[in-house]
Amino acid sequence: MSIGGTWRRQAHRALCGPDRRTAETARALGLDPVDESALRDVDCGRWAGRSIDDVLSAEPEAFAAWMSDPDATPHGGESIGAVVERVTRWLGVLAAASDDRVVAVTHPAVVRSAALHALDAPVASFWALDVVPLAMVRLHASGGRWRLRLGPEE
Repeated sequence: MSIGGTWRRQAHRALCGPDRRTAETARALGLDPVDESALRDVDCGRWAGRSIDDVLSAEPEAFAAWMSDPDATPHGGESIGAVVERVTRWLGVLAAASDDRVVAVTHPAVVRSAALHALDAPVASFWALDVVPLAMVRLHASGGRWRLRLGPEE
């Protein structure tokens, strides 16, 4: 998964989550993306579309459980652990498939999950990673392992 300056010329494929906002972002970046369901955002169930402040005021205990327990699903949707598992499976398939360079336009939850996998960090670290809009994150597969690549582009 690469997003960066020379990435557009070097990429063999462009992927995005199966939702309008990632497709529009990818096209705005000059890409012609293919939808990839593994890159979808976390399913927040009945909380979808609500602000954090709204959920916090209406269900503070449920929100606290979701933030502290990676397997919690108080909203009836997908747990953070399930998102990390989904992204981990996809990265395994991607790493085994070829040496293609892929640009993936996706959501912070997917980026966090990919970074946790590359770092072999516990799922409990999910919320310790901040991912800002249009963040550029580079992952590199080598020897069957993903590595988080920091520094200038090659």
